[in-house]
Amino acid sequence: MENSLFKRAFGMLGLGKDSGSQATIAPERLSRERIAAILAEGGSSSFPNSDLSGQDLSGMDMTGLDLEGANLQGADLRGANLSEAILRATRLCGADFTGARLAGADLSNANCLRTGADSDIRVILRDADLSGAILLGSNLAHCELAGANLAGAMLREANLTAADLTGARFTGANLDGANLRHARLQDADFTNADLATADLTRAACAGARFTDASLHRTSLAEADLQRSDFTGADLTEADFERADLRQAVLLGANVEKADFDEAKLEDADLTGIDTRLAYNLASR
Repeated sequence: MENSLFKRAFGMLGLGKDSGSQATIAPERLSRERIAAILAEGGSSSFPNSDLSGQDLSGMDMTGLDLEGANLQGADLRGANLSEAILRATRLCGADFTGARLAGADLSNANCLRTGADSDIRVILRDADLSGAILLGSNLAHCELAGANLAGAMLREANLTAADLTGARFTGANLDGANLRHARLQDADFTNADLATADLTRAACAGARFTDASLHRTSLAEADLQRSDFTGADLTEADFERADLRQAVLLGANVEKADFDEAKLEDADLTGIDTRLAYNLASR
């Protein structure tokens, strides 16, 4: 119901994709109250580049809405339903998506950072449902994503530098070329995920699961990988230089041309792997 009301509200503002006019109109700054006041007539569900910064949109049903390029900085979207919504190139600095549903949403090239003042303000996506979401090239650096569901998500080339991803679920996700340097990944689940060429340098991954994941040419240099599980993973040409792999499980992993120079491997389970295929591992 609320979704259809949103569609009518923004149609009245003339923010649809095809307005029939070439004139450029500055987006009206909208509030929850303003939206409620203009819900009399029907309209488009598309309102790109609109200004919703700082607004209380918590709990609202915005399923499938087109918010491409919108300003959502500082908005309260806790518990909102944005499933299948278009959020490409949106500005999200300081927005709170705690418990929000974003399954299947398109957040390609969304930007969670603000340049200049207040650049340390984070986007909160704790426990959010981002399963199957498209985050291609998105800037999620320093975001709070603890407990988030990113199963099957497209995160290729995404920037997750220093993000809090503790306990997050990435099963079957595509993180090819993603930047996860200094990220907090304790107890995260990357089962069957594609992390080829991703950068996890100095990431905190204690207890993380990489079962059957692809980490071809992935950088894990100086990462904390204690008690992590790499059972059946593709670790070909991966860089584990000075990584902490104490009590890690590498059962049956493919370590061909992987580099373990100065890595800590005390009590690690290397059962079923050919250590001769890796660099700096055969003599350990």
